[in-house]
Amino acid sequence: MKTSSSSAMQPSLAQCVAGEDLQIGDYIAILNSTFQLISSQWDRCDRSPEELIRVKYIPSDAGQPRKVVGVCLPFVYVKCANDTSEIIDLRLTQLARLDRQCAKEIWRQTGSKIKIVI
Repeated sequence: MKTSSSSAMQPSLAQCVAGEDLQIGDYIAILNSTFQLISSQWDRCDRSPEELIRVKYIPSDAGQPRKVVGVCLPFVYVKCANDTSEIIDLRLTQLARLDRQCAKEIWRQTGSKIKIVI
């Protein structure tokens, strides 16, 4: 049986990255974010009213490639494939560095056509 190699992307691995290790031009994705509110805003909470409650969640656009255009810790400035810009606060967000070849291909193919499936 003959097999032929296709031009399909090979599987790759995203790696958690700290803010100080980011460089302009890196492709990143959000792994998870943290939502904070004071306990007085939480119904029937038995904590003191001033205590912060932190909830870690995976945003619906986790995995969407973003390109780093600037870093001024704790903030990371990124450009998205649909030509929008975002500011990411690293105090509330965990990032992963994407494989450059994979991210470039996804970026090229998707542009503004990214569909988020939950």
